[in-house]
Amino acid sequence: MQYFDDPAVADALPYDALIDALDAAFRSDGRMPPRTHHVVDVPGRPDATLLLMPAWQPGKALGVKIATVFPDNAERGIALGQCGLPAAGCGKRHGAGRS
Repeated sequence: MQYFDDPAVADALPYDALIDALDAAFRSDGRMPPRTHHVVDVPGRPDATLLLMPAWQPGKALGVKIATVFPDNAERGIALGQCGLPAAGCGKRHGAGRS
């Protein structure tokens, strides 16, 4: 998995292009079921939360935004949570439909 920090994302995706891409995505045939919440036991600390947010465009692409929230991290001087977005293509050019 490749990590992109804030400046790398800003350089790769100018704001105007981002708005246009989001507009097109929300108008498409994309599927986005409700996110799921999972309680994660953390011994000796408050429970954490795992959030899973899948979305896909049939025959084109899919991804799952994965976020974690640890409520006492701020007190420990670290980020409250982390987030990642693994994605994959699922159209014929990516091998779908092969037997």
